[in-house]
Order: sequence, then structure tokens, then C-alpha cells
Amino acid sequence: MEPRHKFGNLTLLLALASLTLGAFSLGSVWATAEDSHVTEVYDPDFETVDVTVVTLTADFELKEIESVLTIQDTYFFGSSEAFADSKTYEAIAESTNGDVKTTFEDMDRAGSVASLLIWMGLIGLFLTAALSVASLGQITNSRLTTLCGGFAASTTMLAPIVWYVLLPSSGTYAYVDDSLFGFLFASEEYTVTFEPSPSRGLLLSLLSGVCSVAMVVMIYFHNQADPANEKPGWMKSIHRLVSQSEDDVEKPPTFTERKEHAGRLLREYASTYKSNRKMQFASVLIVIAISAYPMYSFFSDWLEEEDAYQRELYYGIYGEYSFITWYESDVELTEGESLTLSFTEEDFPEEALTRNVVGVNLLIELYDNWQGDNEETSGVGCVADPGEAAFDSASFTAETPNGSASDQTQDYADAYFLLADFPNFGVQPYVTGYTVAELEAMYDASEEVVGNYQFTVTGDPEAGEDTIQCQRDDSSVTVRVYIELLVYDVNIVEATV
Repeated sequence: MEPRHKFGNLTLLLALASLTLGAFSLGSVWATAEDSHVTEVYDPDFETVDVTVVTLTADFELKEIESVLTIQDTYFFGSSEAFADSKTYEAIAESTNGDVKTTFEDMDRAGSVASLLIWMGLIGLFLTAALSVASLGQITNSRLTTLCGGFAASTTMLAPIVWYVLLPSSGTYAYVDDSLFGFLFASEEYTVTFEPSPSRGLLLSLLSGVCSVAMVVMIYFHNQADPANEKPGWMKSIHRLVSQSEDDVEKPPTFTERKEHAGRLLREYASTYKSNRKMQFASVLIVIAISAYPMYSFFSDWLEEEDAYQRELYYGIYGEYSFITWYESDVELTEGESLTLSFTEEDFPEEALTRNVVGVNLLIELYDNWQGDNEETSGVGCVADPGEAAFDSASFTAETPNGSASDQTQDYADAYFLLADFPNFGVQPYVTGYTVAELEAMYDASEEVVGNYQFTVTGDPEAGEDTIQCQRDDSSVTVRVYIELLVYDVNIVEATV
């Protein structure tokens, strides 16, 4: 096949491909949105929070929107209603005000400009295909094909770019409820803020633009090729098919002849393809254009999280606190004597190793002052005038990965350390926008408890004042040392709202 015919045929094929893709894009969905809006109303009489969840699922075409609005209200025990609607952007903009009006005016402008550019591109592509056939048939020169193809490619390629630039990054949709909820609440208007995400219509338009640009490249190569003296083979075949009579029909070739002819064509094509860089480049462009959408679908599904859908659900978070004893002992300490305990998270008791430890508590309690001091007396007058016992005391210091404390007491004292920072979701009864794994990670304190724990308790026994006939002595104080771990087991339950 002569180079001029080859590039002319590729021009025709790419023009038809771009024309088809552009036509399909006109009626396709260019963007989608799925967003929710939660409204909370506190009832001071019943001390409850009424939650209304409005979910918008929408398909945006160039000039109109097809939407489904789902309204769920806990006031009606979680009942819901769905409202399907289909309107043009122009009609919505004319019947609304404020942010909603601005949103759909912008979307109508983006769709109108893109539609105009696509239609101009389709007309140009059709004329380019017709002129390409005329150029191959040696009816006209290729200059008109170049001008028409350049115009078609520029408008076709500009359409998706202009639409994306003019499309608002976020907008507001409003719906006036005149049904059950609307009747009870005086036609309440529900609004949802949405963020449109590009869809298949934009991709089809982009592929159409890529094909049109490749078409212009083929037109250039067609113009650079040497003029051909004959029409392409497929034109000759069509001409013979139309003009021949029954007498002109040749005897059909045998299977062997067909096989030999196919083999010669394959060898000729392979030899030409190996030696022609322009053909190789054009084939790569065609493969990219054809495989772009399947590859996009494959990788988008592959990269999407399996549990991403959970961010659209609502969850109730319930937790239960419990304590696990880590250390417990009664110790007798003399003046200035200390009990020092040094631990790490690896020294947690076995039953705490598989639990979610979130805090630690140290408690010391003095026995002598309330259960009989162990002071000793000596002297001949102790029976008549023994004097009075003095209160013993003890001090402690505590160091943990999340802080330290110290204190002194004659009775009891404790120090509590919260090792984890829990999320604050406010007063709302349900949580949304997170996966179950993300919520569990927020309450997981396995990293926060890592570190050194050191507790020191020092005794300070105190003897009462001596009398003339009796001497008093206190050699020790008995202290109960108690260390416990705070465990929080979280339970995340999907809620029906």
C-alpha cells in the first residue's frame, strides 16, 4: 500500500472513531456525586437529639441532572423516603436562589459551552471524513481536509477541558419536601453540599479529542507523502462491486488460494510495519486511545479501598471500662526506706496483653493510723501516762509514658494517668465519614502504653511525744501499694438511621 493511501485510510478511521466517541459523550453522564448532610436538633424537653440525614446521589449530564434524594429522620424511628428527580440546570437555576442558583448557573454554563464545542467538532469531523474520502478518491486536494481537520481537532479537544475548568468544584443542591416529612414540617427545604466527580462522559470526550489530534497527525503525514496515481484498493473494490454485472463475477477462490493470499498480506504488512516508524507511532496512539478507558476502570477499582463504602455508613460507638490488677502488696517501711517498682509494657499481666490498656492508677494506703499504730513504749509510768501516738506518713513518686506525679499522705492517695487520647465526636449519637478500621485505630492505645513505668513509695514513721515516765518509739509504717491498669474495650456497631 502506498504511504499516501495508508495515512489517508488512518485519517478516515480516526475521524470516524472521534466522531463516534464524541456522539456518545453527548448523552453520557459527565459527573457523579454522592454526598450526605446531617442535621441535629436538640430537644430539651426529652433531652434527645433528632438526627436528619439527607443523602444525594446524582448523575450530571451536560445539560441536566438525574438525582435521588434520600431523607432519613430518627424522629420517625429511622424511617426514610427517597425522591427521584430529573431537571435541566437552567430550570433549577430559575426556580432557586442563593448558592443553589449560583451552582446550577455555573453547571449550565459549563454544559452549554461544552455541548456547543462538541457539536462544532462533530460537524467538523464529519466534513473531515468526507473530505478524506474525496482526497483518497482524487476528487479534491488535501488542503481542505487539513483546515477542516484542524478545526475539528481543536474544538473537540477543547470541549472537555473547558467543561472541567468551568465546572464548580463544589455546589449546593436543594429539595423542597412536599410529602410526608414536608407535610408535617411545612414543606421543609433540604440542602446538600456536593462535590462532583468526573465520569465516563468526560473520558469519552477526552478520547474523542485524542483521536482527533491523532487524525491531524495522520493528515500531516498524508500531505507529506508522494502523490498516488491510483485510488486505494478498497475504493476499487467498492467500485467494482457496484458496477459489475453477474457475468463479470469471477469464480470464487479456493480455500488454498485464500490461505496463500492471507499469508502474503501478513508478511507484507509485518515487513512494512517493522520498517515504518510513523506507522508504529500511529499504532501506539490507537492502542492507547482504545485501552485508556478499560485501564482507567481497572486501576481505579484496584486502588480503591475495599472498605471505602463504610465511610457512607453510620456507626454507634460503645465502650466498657474495666480494671486489671498489676501489682498489690503490703510493705513495712522504716524511716527513709523506699520501695521502688520498675516496669515496662512487657510486664503487663497476661490478661492485659490482649486488651486495650488506656490508663494506669497508683493507690497507696497507710494502715498504722487507722488500724492501730505499731509504736512501742517503755518506762515505769507508761501505764499511767503513755502519751499519744503520732500519725505516720508516706510519700510516692510515679513516672509513666504520659506524665509523672508525686504526693505525701497520712491516709491514702492515688495518681491516675490516662495514656490514650480518645477522639471527640461531640454530642451526635452516630459517627460517619470513617471506616470501621479507622475508628478502631482511634481508640487503639497499643503505641501510647509503650515506655517505662516507675513507682517509688517512701516511709516516714512518726513517734508520739515522750512523757516524763514513758518513752515512745516508732520504727516503721505499713503501707498498702496497689497498681491497676484501666482497660477500655470499644464496640463499633453499624446504626440504621
